[in-house]
Amino acid sequence: MLILKCYLTKSVQVGIVWVGLIDWRFNMYLKNLLKETKQVLSRNGLAISDVEWFGTDDCEFTCDLEDFLDINCDDGYGSVEVGADFVVVGSDFWLERNEYDGSEWWEFKRMPVKPSNKKTVSKLIDYR
Repeated sequence: MLILKCYLTKSVQVGIVWVGLIDWRFNMYLKNLLKETKQVLSRNGLAISDVEWFGTDDCEFTCDLEDFLDINCDDGYGSVEVGADFVVVGSDFWLERNEYDGSEWWEFKRMPVKPSNKKTVSKLIDYR
């Protein structure tokens, strides 16, 4: 027997970013954004304490990261719940949201390291 629950998560609107919605979903589709974030960081040898700032291209959010991310959202197919411009940034890494057809996840990125090898080239591609 499935029980439909109504719940209200924290709702924060900054620009076009919405994190948290009034949602009518089955609990089996919900994922805690804080837990997901910690798992991605942990898989890459990092922790929440390694985060230096979070926000969007337009602004840094000035609230507690763990409180902000401690929401349940539906990461399954359908509408996007966490704005695509939301980032979590450290000294040499960042997390950005990716989605396909409404299914959402964190994409972990590292700053590229400049290689020590050098190669002289004239052009990348020339179709002339």
